[in-house]
Amino acid sequence: MGMYDESWCSSCGCSQPYSPDEVTCGACATEQSDMQSNKLIEYMKIHQISLQQDLEKLSEQMDALDPNCKDYAYLDIEYNWVSGQLTATHHLLSVGSDILGIQTEEK
Repeated sequence: MGMYDESWCSSCGCSQPYSPDEVTCGACATEQSDMQSNKLIEYMKIHQISLQQDLEKLSEQMDALDPNCKDYAYLDIEYNWVSGQLTATHHLLSVGSDILGIQTEEK
């Protein structure tokens, strides 16, 4: 006590050089970063599935309408909007997975 030559990792408790701030060792920081990256990729996968389901629902609603009616035109705009979101999410998921070296299922 009173010595300023040693701190401890806040995750695993291993000895680290002194710091007045909270300390995390390299191994724990890497593990935390990997966990956060995996959570982000999993969220993006779930979001992609949700967008696909939204497109299917919009398509079903459009199929039930006359293509010349106003409601159909609004749904068509929304369909294109969600389709663009799906394309962007797919691209970001693909790039992020490649950067992190994570395999994703292609549909």
